[in-house]
Amino acid sequence: MDKISSFRDAWFRNVYDTLYPELYVYVHSFTSEEDVQDIVQEAFFKLLDSGRLEKVNNIRAYLFSCVRNLLFDRMRNSRNRDRILREMSENHFKGPDRNDEEGIIVRESYFA
Repeated sequence: MDKISSFRDAWFRNVYDTLYPELYVYVHSFTSEEDVQDIVQEAFFKLLDSGRLEKVNNIRAYLFSCVRNLLFDRMRNSRNRDRILREMSENHFKGPDRNDEEGIIVRESYFA
């Protein structure tokens, strides 16, 4: 059992070392530097955690699909977060005392 485990670890390390740079460049072309590492590492984690390691025929294709889906998730979450923050800000400025000239100037500068 120990030989199988060490073989699997070495094999995974080889896959990680080989594909990480490609995945990094691909993800970096769509998102900011700070998100790249998280997304690529999450894809590798999903591969290990899902129990699919033995079932996946093409590891490279699986990981690229995974990072693409993670990118879509981040974009969707970001849009939702921006929408919620915008709605919260708009509601904050809708108070009775915020319809004066100062409130209008604040809203216009905030949403410009």
